[in-house]
Amino acid sequence: MTDPETQGYSTGGNAPGRSSTNDQSDAGNSATEPWIVGKAQILSHIRAVIAYNKDFKPSQGGQIGISLNGDYYEPWDSADSRDEEAAERRMEFHIGWFANPIL
Repeated sequence: MTDPETQGYSTGGNAPGRSSTNDQSDAGNSATEPWIVGKAQILSHIRAVIAYNKDFKPSQGGQIGISLNGDYYEPWDSADSRDEEAAERRMEFHIGWFANPIL
């Protein structure tokens, strides 16, 4: 995954470098922090949309959208329904945890 919440708060590869699984990180909890950060990002987006719609949309007439980062996965064996389900589940996990509550 290349999302900020996983790279920064799970693997520790990006700032702020928090990870409980990376020996180069001295702080963090990879089991909980990515989910806390993801939730904060979703709630922040919702608050921004509400604020824009209330305070600026009447005079500007604009709209807010969102771009989600995710990878496409194909089944290893497209004839195997388990592989089909696994590929779909992985895409849902990578994109769905943001898309589902917003869309």
